Amino acid sequence: MRIGIAGLGLIGGSLALALRSRHAVRGFDTDRAARDAARLGGIETVETLDELLPADAVIIATPLAAVLGTLAALGPNAGGTVMVDVSSVRAPVDAHAREHGGRIVGMHPMAGTGDGVMNHTVSGRDWQNLWFNDTLVGETGINAALCGTWGCPVLLVTGDEAACREAKALLGDGLTTVAVKEGLSALSARMLAPARARELVEAGAKQAVSKLQAVEPYDPGKPSEIRVEFKSTIPASKLRFRAGVELVDPRTIVSRGDDWWTAWRQFFF
Repeated sequence: MRIGIAGLGLIGGSLALALRSRHAVRGFDTDRAARDAARLGGIETVETLDELLPADAVIIATPLAAVLGTLAALGPNAGGTVMVDVSSVRAPVDAHAREHGGRIVGMHPMAGTGDGVMNHTVSGRDWQNLWFNDTLVGETGINAALCGTWGCPVLLVTGDEAACREAKALLGDGLTTVAVKEGLSALSARMLAPARARELVEAGAKQAVSKLQAVEPYDPGKPSEIRVEFKSTIPASKLRFRAGVELVDPRTIVSRGDDWWTAWRQFFF
């Protein structure tokens, strides 16, 4: 992977040293002395923040006061780059995410979708069905609920036609979707040429961020009940003694909490 690191202090420099043996790492710091020290340690450095791009991921390891400015500076040219920050105070970054919305690229439809390419939910081997407060969902629902926990709406979903259909049914017609393939079965599809697919995804992302109020943050409801039907008895039996989790039949568990995040984390992690 191509990884950029903004901020070469103790955390950013340590990450650069740990990652450089397996990835192409470039670092930047506003402090020339920090850049020089990193270079002496064998880390490739650049002279401007913009030179961290293009990259598959950028890790923002700046002081907290500089995180949002760094995101804002990189954002216009980031394209599909994944942005990761390591700040210990989440509120400002969470607020920034809410303002820009979530974009989920390359989703698969939920398990059991007849025309869904590689249809599955979490684990194709273990999971059969998943419900949030009696609503059948797939991984789009999981990601949307996770974003919604912090007030961030999902504005874009891309994938095959079935994944896009599933996402709109859950999140509403205001959601921007981009279908890049038509599923014929779980393992076959009519696909767009990669160059055309990239063009459509880019156009969809621009459209999505131009209408930030089109989709409300997804909240499965409070209190929250999550029900998982597994394909065998083994995964369910492993969770039978978890606090807040009930084994309702040999293959099905229910996790209950005051909100979705509480119900999810007490069985999933």
